[in-house]
Amino acid sequence: MYRYLARHIDKRFSIYGLQSSYLGGSYRLLNTVAEMSALYLKELRTVQPQGPYLIAGYCGGCPIALEISQQLRADNQTVALLALFDPAPIRTYQTPHVEGYSRSAKAKLQSFYTRIQQQGLRAIAKNQLLKSTAWFYDQWQMPLPLALRVVQVQSANMQSLRSYIAQKPYYGKVAMYLPEQGITPKGEIPQGWDAIIASDFLTRSVPGKHYHDGASAGSFLSEPAVRTLADSLNEHLTQALLPQSKTAECDRLKST
Repeated sequence: MYRYLARHIDKRFSIYGLQSSYLGGSYRLLNTVAEMSALYLKELRTVQPQGPYLIAGYCGGCPIALEISQQLRADNQTVALLALFDPAPIRTYQTPHVEGYSRSAKAKLQSFYTRIQQQGLRAIAKNQLLKSTAWFYDQWQMPLPLALRVVQVQSANMQSLRSYIAQKPYYGKVAMYLPEQGITPKGEIPQGWDAIIASDFLTRSVPGKHYHDGASAGSFLSEPAVRTLADSLNEHLTQALLPQSKTAECDRLKST
């Protein structure tokens, strides 16, 4: 998903991607944001035990990135930047009864029409066929090939979004990247995020679409549009780490 973006990120930064353990052969499919964030945070700390951290998420991964960042900050770790790539709408502690991804019939029809425009009927039909095939495998308790495991992970991620409620404000530095054809109309902050982010946050419009096809990330994460996203992200990563670099240099000078 991030391979094109990673190619254009400044070599000063090490990039690590996290994916569902179910795709790696685990028999347990996680379906809550709390479970996913706890597991991913554990894995993250095996690579980097101490901050500063740069955390990013795409679409349904954004609530997971948020919860990881909240847990790190609660443990007195520095999260230099939380980067959100076209985040999915969320509910918050302020509006727990507002519909997030549990949408009305009208909203679902509007969303379906948008998906047809962005993905095309062939991609949507292919995805529905994969879902039906995965259900058939499940009913007969047959081993699932990777392509069908991906479909199950997508369904579990959607379930986690429907049940997720962000419980407290986030006070760290945030940058949000919104594609021209995103989840929401151009330039509009997805539901819930402006309420949960308590600090000033950066927003940047980037070329491309949220969707590409039924099983892969949007075109804003692929060539050539990803270059604009990478330029903005490199700028914000550098700015986010600059205070830590200056502090470290001051401490070094004091000790000499």
